[in-house]
Amino acid sequence: MTELVSQRRRGQVVIELTKRLTMRPCLNVDLPEREHDGDYKNLYYNDVQVSEEAFRIGGLGGTFKDGYCGLLTYPNVKEDSSSWGCSCIINEQGEIVYQVEMFDKLHHIGGIIATTKKHIVNLETGKEILPEPTSSLKSEDFLFAKIYSFDYHKKDGFKDLETGIYMINLKTAKYKFYK
Repeated sequence: MTELVSQRRRGQVVIELTKRLTMRPCLNVDLPEREHDGDYKNLYYNDVQVSEEAFRIGGLGGTFKDGYCGLLTYPNVKEDSSSWGCSCIINEQGEIVYQVEMFDKLHHIGGIIATTKKHIVNLETGKEILPEPTSSLKSEDFLFAKIYSFDYHKKDGFKDLETGIYMINLKTAKYKFYK
């Protein structure tokens, strides 16, 4: 796991997320003057800009774990000076693998598993595999999730969902059900 490393380049902070992936100040964006303007960065993989989107490191992000890192993305920061960030998870190439709506939560649990306000997500496929648990416990290889089956889950596509404990493998996203 690579730690965040900041360095000064031409007077501006560059953040090294991995040896190949860096965050550099937005160049072609006319950002309004405000306190955190220096925090808006573009992602570069092997010195090539990944996208035009602006990113910031949020409270739970900025460090890679199992090949993924949580950041805040600002897709409309160019047009809208009051743009709010959306939580996203990127891979080691700087590509967004999963993104939630503004004000929704997103947390990388470990391996290829993340949780949102409503679901447990497989980051490799981007698919929602189970509803969010009411409680959970994480071990080195598994997420144990207590999930209740409610009618609204059936409307969300979880028709065969049963109330109980689900043991989810963090590396494969396969799960077993225990009553």
